[in-house]
Amino acid sequence: MGYADISIERRIANIDDKLIGVSKAVKASRRDTATDAIVKGIVCLALAHTNGGSAVDAAGQHYPRQKTKIIDALRNPRGFLIERAQTDPARTDVPNWAGDLVGSGVYGVIQALSPRSVFSQLSAVSLSLDMSSFGSIRLPTRALPPATDNPFVGEGAPVPVRAVDLGSAVLYIWKCGVISHYTREILRRSVPSVESVLRQALAEDLATGIDAILLGDGDVSSSQPEGLLHGLTPLTASSATSPAEAITADLMTLASAFDPAASRIAYVMNPMQALNVRLQLTTAATLMIMESSVLPVGRVVAIDLDDLVIGTGGGAEISIVEDATIVARDDPTAVSSGGTMATPTTSLWQMALTGIRLLESIGWTTRHGRVSFMDGVQW
Repeated sequence: MGYADISIERRIANIDDKLIGVSKAVKASRRDTATDAIVKGIVCLALAHTNGGSAVDAAGQHYPRQKTKIIDALRNPRGFLIERAQTDPARTDVPNWAGDLVGSGVYGVIQALSPRSVFSQLSAVSLSLDMSSFGSIRLPTRALPPATDNPFVGEGAPVPVRAVDLGSAVLYIWKCGVISHYTREILRRSVPSVESVLRQALAEDLATGIDAILLGDGDVSSSQPEGLLHGLTPLTASSATSPAEAITADLMTLASAFDPAASRIAYVMNPMQALNVRLQLTTAATLMIMESSVLPVGRVVAIDLDDLVIGTGGGAEISIVEDATIVARDDPTAVSSGGTMATPTTSLWQMALTGIRLLESIGWTTRHGRVSFMDGVQW
């Protein structure tokens, strides 16, 4: 093969890489369009409850060009997301096709409505499973083989046998829900304003609640999954006085906790730490950094993305009411116990409020527990 042939092959490879990039962009655009339709659908439901009429009528009045998409999204929001995110199948004759598949997992309504949450970001880059027909899935695991095993053998020599130490991790899903309530005055503002308010409020409510459990150290219970930090001991932070040196040393310590080494690591940290990393390291763009305000300042979490599995169940439910009584707490108890009402309770009807409730089943687990964290970083 001559130089000219090699040059042509490289150009073709570059074109293929650019096409894959365009494919990813189109896929993200389709997902954003689907999310937009769901948010507009929630707005139409709220307007219908506030002003009378139906969500279909509201969609026709305020979003005539998108009416069909909005109605489809309301009928089956998760199915609408999956349909809109479809792309062409992977092919072996397309360079880097496997790379294009990374992070193309299942995307649920919760992830769509809170795209900046750590849960949603991890769902996009780790193994995500559709658990619409399952309450749990058993994931076969194997003890990671030592890197020192030599697979080469000489003539007439015995072939080495590796022990097959099989185990399993079980992925369950739990019902996850959030209720947000708004005054009728907010919902009577112009449609773009209402849409912005609902989009931001739902995103904040979902991200804060889910990420607090995901990045916490709580034990598994009948109502929630185990936090990724459960049972872990924090690693020792660097005492280097130079911020850049301390950052480098701490991130290396977190990564070194994985044996064998992980090829894809997500570093999750408070926005303050994330800003410092980007200011101090010229190589920050090569790191996968995720921000979360639920993490205290000084805590950094490292997650092996190839070890993490996230499940999303079917049957996402979006409902809007105006005549319910709710327990207005982040940690609600039963509305009534032994004849005693929980406090504080709020009557939506009495206060002229509209409540929006979102329910969906989600869950996560790790196959080998490849998560590490550190407290008290000095940067």
